Amino acid sequence: MEQKVECRLFIIEYVCPECKVGKLTHSGVVLTSNPPQYPHKCSNCDYRESFNHVYPLVSYEPKT
Repeated sequence: MEQKVECRLFIIEYVCPECKVGKLTHSGVVLTSNPPQYPHKCSNCDYRESFNHVYPLVSYEPKT
C-alpha cells in the first residue's frame, strides 16, 4: 500500500578543496571506466576532480 510521507529536501554541494570558495560542478562528461567517473570543475578556480556521482547531489530525509 502506498503512503505519502512529508520529508525535508537537501542539496549537497562540494566545496573546492583548493580555493575553499567555489563549488565543484559537473562538466557534462562521463568517463567510461568501471565504475563511471564524472569530472567536475571548480566555479572559482581551475581545480578539477572526478567522482563516482554528480554534484550537486539531492538528498532527503523523513520529517519527524
